[in-house]
Amino acid sequence: MKEHSLTDCRECKAKSARLYELYALTTVGEPVEPQRIWLCVQCARRERRALREARRTSPINATDSGDSNLSRDELIAELDRFWAESGAVEICRRCHEQGTGCCPPMCRHLGELGCLKKNVFCTSFVCSALLNAIAECDAQKGRLLKWIKLNLGAAEFRVYEMVTRVPALDREEARPLAVPEQYPGPLDLAGRAMKTQLLALANEVLEIRRRWHQEELRQLLSTKNEEQIESA
Repeated sequence: MKEHSLTDCRECKAKSARLYELYALTTVGEPVEPQRIWLCVQCARRERRALREARRTSPINATDSGDSNLSRDELIAELDRFWAESGAVEICRRCHEQGTGCCPPMCRHLGELGCLKKNVFCTSFVCSALLNAIAECDAQKGRLLKWIKLNLGAAEFRVYEMVTRVPALDREEARPLAVPEQYPGPLDLAGRAMKTQLLALANEVLEIRRRWHQEELRQLLSTKNEEQIESA
């Protein structure tokens, strides 16, 4: 069980502050190091209100570079378009069919027809097996997707934890102070040219996923056995 922090709030010095993250996104390809802030719940609420007011009165923020910026919805739509054009979504569908898909079944946004509402982390997450296959087809696209996953997607990882119902005690310690409203662009994510080549690698990706899944199950069983021995 995680222990409560005794760190002082940055603003009011109250004890038991929580750790928050604020992402300041810059340009495509630039690594992002989030600002980490310790705040009590009350001060975090005030900071969020101040950020919303600042965005309302100054719609052009630090990521602005004319019309190249992407809104959150535009970024999700751009990534979704790449998944469809490149054939990656077909590989993901087959991965789920064989029982090795990444989407947690307890996600509150999953319906009978699949995902009903994606966040940035969902659309930017690419498993290593698929990412390597994409990079084999187009090294530049592979690097771009890796950057998106590690930077843009990371800004909404905590949102992903909430909608997939990860138990509170198992979630990352840091919480988002605010979700970005603007993302750097443009993103060169045309995927149609690689579709034939990528789909030709589908069986290889699926086999890697099967092996990983088997190893994950072995590790899970080993952990359960160790816990049973310790509790005996």
